[in-house]
Amino acid sequence: MTCRTTTEAWYLPLPDEWNSFLQTVHGKRRNWFRRTWKDFLAWVGDKGYAVERARTPDDMRTGMRILSELHVERWHEEGHGGAFVSPRFAGFHQEYATRILKRGQLDLLWLTVGGEPVAGHYSFVSGSKVYFYQSGTKMGVPANVRLGIVMFILAIQDAMSLGLREYDFLGGDSAYKSLFTTRTRPLVEVRVARPSLRETTRRTLHTAVNAARLSVSVRQLASRPASMGRATADHGTTCL
Repeated sequence: MTCRTTTEAWYLPLPDEWNSFLQTVHGKRRNWFRRTWKDFLAWVGDKGYAVERARTPDDMRTGMRILSELHVERWHEEGHGGAFVSPRFAGFHQEYATRILKRGQLDLLWLTVGGEPVAGHYSFVSGSKVYFYQSGTKMGVPANVRLGIVMFILAIQDAMSLGLREYDFLGGDSAYKSLFTTRTRPLVEVRVARPSLRETTRRTLHTAVNAARLSVSVRQLASRPASMGRATADHGTTCL
């Protein structure tokens, strides 16, 4: 059995309400959150906004359609198709969302402005924690209207109102995560396999690739000024 740290997951311990969270962040960031919310309300104007939740199978299908369409719209702007463009991926999540809805573990929200969907937010709940998975936002809005951040604010507030104690952003280093929290935990990949020639070959190749990556990192580090920071490499760990 082998294990290795693959990346880190950002997570936020949840206080009882949003203002308590704001008191824990630096003053400039606190003001940025408040300005983001103010800009959103100014954009909404008299149209009004609402946060919808999937509570029934029909709601779930509506929410997944909104999430998929907004997600694909966003990634088309970036020149990609997005995850939901794959029928296999979309079909898997339709089935999975149906199952966890029955268990009360689906946290599928969408934001409407003037009745029009502008953001979708897809998460899972287990125990006292919510795990964010995927989102989508309407494109073509003013630059100061940060619908993705607004949707996170609303989703986190919703989790607080439900009495959940932690919001997990899952793995990856997307910049928005550090706006909400500075806490991370390692994500570890565990592999269990019977001894065999194939497994020995795989592990040998994996070790060689890691060694090559480390060598490149060391050479890059040696060529950089000290002020540019240091490189790191994952060597893997044997689990006992």
